[in-house]
Amino acid sequence: MRSCSTTRAVSPRPGGAENPAYPPWYGGGTPKGLAAGEMTMVISTHEMAFAREIASRIRFLDGGVILEQGTPAEIFTAPREPRTQQFLQRIVAAGRL
Repeated sequence: MRSCSTTRAVSPRPGGAENPAYPPWYGGGTPKGLAAGEMTMVISTHEMAFAREIASRIRFLDGGVILEQGTPAEIFTAPREPRTQQFLQRIVAAGRL
């Protein structure tokens, strides 16, 4: 479960009323709440709409290598690397962004 693995990285005792996977101090029970509280997080995701909304910096990895990094605006509006462009085109075509 992704949410549990994220929570366990920041809390030894997950749990809370809103979402049992997140502790109450987690900022409203979601990673979005944590980001609003300016807590540093490292999130690995294929959910590009979520990444664009929550991230202040994005790194695009391929084969374990960082191909491109920048702000969400830089990555989503003007990706420089052909592999990043290809990936984002597929995400848009699938209606996931």
